[in-house]
Amino acid sequence: AAARGELEAIIPPQGGHGKDIYKELGASNALVYSRIENDPENPDFITGNEISRIGIIENPQAFGSSALLSLDKVLVINPKNASIYFAKGSIYMNSKNLKNAILMLNQGLLLDNKNETGYFQLGNAYIMLKEYKKALHTYNKVTKLNPNFWQVINNKGLILYEINKKEEALSKFKLAAKLSNNAEPRLALAISSYSMKGISIETLNIAKNALIDNPKYTDIEYQSEQLWGRKLQNSAKLFFKTKEMKKVVREAREKTE
Repeated sequence: AAARGELEAIIPPQGGHGKDIYKELGASNALVYSRIENDPENPDFITGNEISRIGIIENPQAFGSSALLSLDKVLVINPKNASIYFAKGSIYMNSKNLKNAILMLNQGLLLDNKNETGYFQLGNAYIMLKEYKKALHTYNKVTKLNPNFWQVINNKGLILYEINKKEEALSKFKLAAKLSNNAEPRLALAISSYSMKGISIETLNIAKNALIDNPKYTDIEYQSEQLWGRKLQNSAKLFFKTKEMKKVVREAREKTE
């Protein structure tokens, strides 16, 4: 026997689902959770509280001092909330205030020392400051927690390439590309392979497919945003100028215009 099915009509918003995801998901609303504990014998005496506010931010990078002020208010209520320090660290990272970003991320990691993303962000901040030794040390903490965190493995490769350890860098890019089909480690693998061994059919195919997936990597500013160092960028420039890559690069740049 089977239970009678129930029919529930779902009416999409005007324009269909996904047309305005921020409106559909309630970006203008905030969910507030609060818990107040009182002394059983004296209800007017508060013994504990927990208050959280969750919302959707349409453009996090547009939020600066006002967002920090809101987070500071939450910290007054709950100073041991590691996620608030991580959020503040991200805001400082977006505004290139790396000193404060590192301060906030370290504070968050003191409260949550197994947070992979926190260590990843901290390592990124050190890369931006070209403090490569500290960045590698920080990334090693991530790989101990999660050996398959491909972004960290990839970024280790970026550092190793900059400090002229190209064989080790190549190894990291290969591993990252094996763990993820993302365009970045595949293109970095092709560029570093070209730099060390010259052009091969395999290298060209890897690079071409990577640029098809993400043509933005032909832009030097985008490379910088992804934390590519000057040496890898220079190698990419030489690789892109080869006769075998010129057409691919031209077509990729046309897609981004």
